[in-house]
Amino acid sequence: MPSRLFLALMATLALLPVVSAATVKLALRSGASCNQCHFNPGGGGQRNAYGFEEVILRDLPRPADGREAVKFNTRLGPAVRWGGDIRIQAMRIDSLTVVVDLQGNPLSRGRRAAAVVFPMQAATYLHLQATANLDVQLIYFLLQANAEFWIRYSSKFERAYVRAGRFLPAFGLRLDDHTSYTRGGNESRGRLPGFPLVKEGFPFGPYAHGNGSLEGGLYLGDLFVSGHLSTPSLGGPVARGFAEMQAGLRAEWLHFFGPLTAMVVGSYLKEGKLQYRGLAAGWPWQSTAESGLQLYSLAGGLQWQRLVALAEVGWAEEWTRPLYDLDSPTPVSRAVMAEFDWQLAGGLQVFLRYDRFDHNLLATPAAGVLERWILGAEFFPLPFIEIKPQVRWDVSDLTEKPALNMLVQLHAFF
Repeated sequence: MPSRLFLALMATLALLPVVSAATVKLALRSGASCNQCHFNPGGGGQRNAYGFEEVILRDLPRPADGREAVKFNTRLGPAVRWGGDIRIQAMRIDSLTVVVDLQGNPLSRGRRAAAVVFPMQAATYLHLQATANLDVQLIYFLLQANAEFWIRYSSKFERAYVRAGRFLPAFGLRLDDHTSYTRGGNESRGRLPGFPLVKEGFPFGPYAHGNGSLEGGLYLGDLFVSGHLSTPSLGGPVARGFAEMQAGLRAEWLHFFGPLTAMVVGSYLKEGKLQYRGLAAGWPWQSTAESGLQLYSLAGGLQWQRLVALAEVGWAEEWTRPLYDLDSPTPVSRAVMAEFDWQLAGGLQVFLRYDRFDHNLLATPAAGVLERWILGAEFFPLPFIEIKPQVRWDVSDLTEKPALNMLVQLHAFF
């Protein structure tokens, strides 16, 4: 019965009109960089006055006579704003379970289908504009019981800034889907008690949170450049403790060519010597990978009339090294994302996305290649409510046939 109700909901939502408010796609459609709508210079999270009043209440496609009906304000005072993001997901999962030995060789495979409903995100924000040049941001993630915060000083006309606090570094395209391999993938898949995770993407999933960081940024016309220095934050559950600080650079360029809008983003991040500690019984040892963790990313987007195309490719060194293998050459993994969006008249949009993750490009023979196709849509019944139905096909070199997953996600944001 739950599966039938889920499929009926999917069929109903598929008939509704849809639009997109993903951060990067909306930036290309509106011609505004991500940091023009969010307090976070890297985009995402709480919306500022422009992002809330101009974009949410005006630019998101809705019937014109319904926009003025929504009277809602996030101001708690002349200098204080609050906000939040809540995501709940219903999903029919055709999942694969793979049990591996210490060398990563598959011992057994199993497949099961299930319908589940679960919370994905519950974050609350508070922002204080202390002075014309000084602001403070507080963020609390309820599901992870974790907090981030920062204080920022901006120069006159906001052409440059410096901020310090506890936050994740800006890297690549900040998609609103953490399961994309360029962000974090599915962190729970491939988990075997007592052994490391089988990584399914880069280290920017929902459980990744920053440590103490210092960041500076500069706006030069169409170019936005930022750099940061922080204590280690991306090592993951089996890679805590680094001998060196984390450092990174990110550059974003957004430009108009007549009716065409183009965006190019380049990112680099490095964490120092990676220390591996044994987790299971019988592994009372510790060792160090001298090369450390390095991430590179090149991304871009194009918008022309009703069409948007996005692409990103990233490489990571040492991220996928097995805990039990410290003598092999530095593993190099790769994540790829390509998305094509078509916005129809009346606020209707559909999208097709391709994701790929190569666990180790240097492995012979190649192993751990994951691919995913997504056909989806997005629907906004109100400026603060988003409904996202999707159909996903997952392919892996460990499976004999693709896994078909269907989901509906409800997103409330303000």
